[in-house]
Amino acid sequence: IPAQGDPGRSATLHLALNQACNWAGLLRESMAANDVALRSIAQVDAFDRDYLGFDPEGWMLGMRARTLIRLLQLNEARACLQQGLDREVVNWDPVIRQIAYQRFVELAWCQRDVAMAQQYATLSTQLAQSHPSPYMKILALWTAGLAALVAWDFGQAAHHFSDALALIQNVSIAADIETEILVRMAECQYLSGHTEQALATAMESAA
Repeated sequence: IPAQGDPGRSATLHLALNQACNWAGLLRESMAANDVALRSIAQVDAFDRDYLGFDPEGWMLGMRARTLIRLLQLNEARACLQQGLDREVVNWDPVIRQIAYQRFVELAWCQRDVAMAQQYATLSTQLAQSHPSPYMKILALWTAGLAALVAWDFGQAAHHFSDALALIQNVSIAADIETEILVRMAECQYLSGHTEQALATAMESAA
């Protein structure tokens, strides 16, 4: 992707590349694309911001934190997430804020921090109640399930994951996170001793 000419457009395209590489498990390539976006994200023009419909800086920080978590660079991930929440724009973009809450719970899973997981899962649920939409409800259920998993409450985790997956099927949205929820469900089933169920769910997530 050429960097010259329109650095803001290049930043937007590199964020899309960042997300694609992350989904593909190409974490270092994902971070490299995010690094390019970081240099000129402030130059994304009003047209592209309106077209996206959300805050590109918030998207960038959320994707950066996600990649850092998967690279186990946890201190950097936490600082990145806090930077995102400290930005004033996040107050009027509830989806970006809720994604940050979900990332904090992912971070808590890596650190086995039950209190932090519960704190941000509660914030996610409250935000979804304040801004009711199917997508935000799915995010809240996913986050609550992961928080329960951090606490090793496998029954509650499976319940939240099942509700999230059912809602995805019913409203035909959030397909981008369905695979991740299935992976967490498989992990929950495995940890609770249901090995055959876990294998079936893992196979479904890879289909």
